[in-house]
Amino acid sequence: MFGSRWAEMNARPSRRTVWCLNNYNCCRKGSGVERHLQNRGVRFVSPEAFFMSLQAILTILLTFVCAYTDSRRGKIYNKVTYPAALLGLALSFVMSPPSPLASLTGLCGALALYELMRRIGGMGAGDVKLMAAVGALKGLPFVLFGSLYMFCIAGLAGLILLAWKGHLIPTLKWVAGTLAAAIVPGMTPPSLKREMTTMPFGPSIFAGTCLCTYLEFLNNSPFTF
Repeated sequence: MFGSRWAEMNARPSRRTVWCLNNYNCCRKGSGVERHLQNRGVRFVSPEAFFMSLQAILTILLTFVCAYTDSRRGKIYNKVTYPAALLGLALSFVMSPPSPLASLTGLCGALALYELMRRIGGMGAGDVKLMAAVGALKGLPFVLFGSLYMFCIAGLAGLILLAWKGHLIPTLKWVAGTLAAAIVPGMTPPSLKREMTTMPFGPSIFAGTCLCTYLEFLNNSPFTF
């Protein structure tokens, strides 16, 4: 079977992805087979990357469903996030990465980080549980690096939303006045007279997850410290 595939690849250049699972020993990194595949324009993918892609698909589906319910109903349901977190922990025992320890660390780390942000303000309990489930599926490094993209996307979307509603200039003046009051002694911080504009965080989690998954696929390896 492998010989026929070899002949087919020699026949014409290809841009396909090859999942070297049964033949991983002969296709391993640095082998002659892998170099030949790369010269023919075929991308080599290890078993670890294959399992990583399965968990990535589950993570994208999870965040998509939660982004939809958060946008339409303003809720992220426990009946979605709880089973996803348990599934992430269970899958870590049969598929790696992440390992069981990394999956548990991802769940607890994401839970602690986003619970802290919820207590500070601006984060819903559903967002906390969703990120805990993402941590269980993908591990803590994915959560931390992904959070940077998520907050950047949320910040950009927030600016667009404020500009759309005509609240951008007053909000920027309020931010500048608040920062100045924190620096200048005796200066009273201004009050934001307009009602606060709220925005669901679920879509930003989905967008950040898709971006991180794409970067993992390009590098053919998961995020690590």
